[in-house]
Amino acid sequence: MAQGAFPFTSEIRAKVGEESSFRASEPVDAGKVRRFAKALGFENPLYYDLEKGQPIAPLTYVFSVNHDSLAEWDSLGRPTYAFSPPPTHGLVLRAGNDYRFSRPAQAGDLIRTRRRVKEVKEKVGHSGPLLFLTYDLEYTTQSGEPLGINTETIIFQTNRPGLKKQEPSGVKPFLVPGEGEEIPPLQVQISKLRMMRYAAATGDAYLLHWDSDFSRRHGLPNVNAAGYMLGDYLAEMLVRWTKNPGWVKSLNYSHRAMAFPGDTLVCRGKVRTHHEEAGKRHALCRVWVENQERQMLVEGMAVVVPPPLSSGA
Repeated sequence: MAQGAFPFTSEIRAKVGEESSFRASEPVDAGKVRRFAKALGFENPLYYDLEKGQPIAPLTYVFSVNHDSLAEWDSLGRPTYAFSPPPTHGLVLRAGNDYRFSRPAQAGDLIRTRRRVKEVKEKVGHSGPLLFLTYDLEYTTQSGEPLGINTETIIFQTNRPGLKKQEPSGVKPFLVPGEGEEIPPLQVQISKLRMMRYAAATGDAYLLHWDSDFSRRHGLPNVNAAGYMLGDYLAEMLVRWTKNPGWVKSLNYSHRAMAFPGDTLVCRGKVRTHHEEAGKRHALCRVWVENQERQMLVEGMAVVVPPPLSSGA
């Protein structure tokens, strides 16, 4: 594709190397953490701590939540500081995320975010031109203590009427025996109510996740679950497996298809390899999310240290 073939390529390309900083409008509080965990259906008592009122946030809270309650929203329902196309040009879709965790957020943290735009790429999809934008989001507390880094890639997509829900390929991925220990799966039911509660808990008002008429006008069969939501569930699967969020060091994942209300999602994973690093044993894990039709929605990799080892390891 010739450079600039996408309707506003030059405008986005000019942002490469641009750095911006944002500060939360108020500190993390117990209510925000609990609402986030409750919206996702998480039951870990650490996320609630009714006795002391000092809950620990799920690992992905810092990445998934809009921390500025005073932010304005654009016509698509996205914060004005986020990257959005002109309203007439189509949608913003999530391509993937690469999370590196330092520590979970907790009540009292005033979260600061630094964003640096890394790369812009153009590709041609089956529906026309696509523009991929990748940037780093570095999160710290008010004292500069690191919370994590999210390298995020989003897709700008022109309007594409008539898009149909993808059909499953029939391929059942990652079921080759002997690849290693299987991570206990996490199953969750997606409903519009859950999606609405998640939108409220995260401050995500993007029309694509709650307005059925808007979604259908853009060729989708219905509203779809926010991409961050699937990453939240993958991280929670890893935390439940290790029983210690501090052992989960990184998670990266790419989106392959969308989740819709009524879908039953299953997060799965397997240990691929072990290696020694700085005197500690690391596990490299293949992780993915599939729906009730065994259709792949998300796939990626995670690093856990130290993992719970089987007796024969």
